Amino acid sequence: MRSLLVLIVALGQVALLSYMVWQRETLLRQGETLYMQTAPVDPRDPLRGDYVRLSYPANTVARSDYRGPLPRQALQRGQQVYAVIKPTTENLYRLDYLLSEPPSQGMFLKGRVLSLPGNGAIRVKYGIEQYFVEQGAGLEIESIRGGREGFQRPMEVELAVGQDGSALIRGYRWSPLALAMTLLEPEPNDDALPGLDAPRRGPQSPTVRLRLRNVSKSPVALVDNVDHCGFTLQPLGDSDRKIQRVDKRCSGYQYGPQDRIDLAPVEEYAIDIDLAKRRWFVSAEGKDGDLVGDIAAVAPGERFRLVYRSPATDSAPAQVWQGELQTPAFTVWGWVD
Repeated sequence: MRSLLVLIVALGQVALLSYMVWQRETLLRQGETLYMQTAPVDPRDPLRGDYVRLSYPANTVARSDYRGPLPRQALQRGQQVYAVIKPTTENLYRLDYLLSEPPSQGMFLKGRVLSLPGNGAIRVKYGIEQYFVEQGAGLEIESIRGGREGFQRPMEVELAVGQDGSALIRGYRWSPLALAMTLLEPEPNDDALPGLDAPRRGPQSPTVRLRLRNVSKSPVALVDNVDHCGFTLQPLGDSDRKIQRVDKRCSGYQYGPQDRIDLAPVEEYAIDIDLAKRRWFVSAEGKDGDLVGDIAAVAPGERFRLVYRSPATDSAPAQVWQGELQTPAFTVWGWVD
């Protein structure tokens, strides 16, 4: 009798494993194909055995990108959530918003709450944060991706996504552009507002030097102008306050041929963005109303990214690259992710 029970248990385990393998293979064959761009990540200790550690912008969801219906404060670690994603270009998708229930339509990824750090953000894991590779291939991937001291080239991970939001990694491709970021010493702030005028104690909003390099074998066209409407400043939600841009000069952007930047292979587009200038001012919730100023003055505890995305979509020529590049996260204190 005991031998029979052992046999039944063993057969049950084999059946369960076989079912899991069948589920995985079915998803890889029949799942919807899309790409998700990986976020810049500190490459220190990136390998565990024969897999590469991956991070996505959708792993950290800002408070403003969570839309319930369950209140954010009621979320628990391990709770299932659903990241609604939207296409940009070349079948590349990015996070639109996060829900506590499956959406009625559209593409989405199923994940679980990893942590609620108390700063308004939500850390989510989707089961696609590790990519297993052949032995030795991980070091080559890390070499192409680059590190914080130089150019970082985003990996665009190919996913198979099921109707229930489950996702598996099929493979990857590389972005045609790589980005390098350097934080420079702050410059005197001529745009300071009354009550926030320099010099002041504490951190200063830095000047960010950005270099975009064409690392592909074909020409790439970008769009940017004198106001740098190709770039946006994005908070990561650390201060648990609503933070939004103040300057609206790029809201009605109209493409002009003078804004086109053609990069041959290995060519670069380099700019310095002074975050103390009014162009980059933000408003942040305060106890006595909204505070307006540069990020060091009104949101010194926040992490930010600069994001390049073509400001011209429908109006730009077909040759203009419509992808996205993100800097590593940084603070006004000089910390870089």
